[in-house]
Amino acid sequence: MATTRRKTSTTSESGAYMSQYDQEVEQRLKVIEAKLEELSNQKSESSTSDTSELEKKFDVLIEVLKKTPSLNIGKLSKGLL
Repeated sequence: MATTRRKTSTTSESGAYMSQYDQEVEQRLKVIEAKLEELSNQKSESSTSDTSELEKKFDVLIEVLKKTPSLNIGKLSKGLL
């Protein structure tokens, strides 16, 4: 006795029929993409604050170096600092 498979009528964005495996893979891919988007947003938010904090530290370092005449920072930086 032959068994019959029940076909699903799910189609991809291109209109092609998708197997159950394809549907499961598509669902997992959507979850991964959502988590990636979430991580990307978190990183961009934190990198902005990290950058400003790093710039502050850099500015303090430059000011300290400028106060040391023997380093001659003005001449070495060609007046850019």
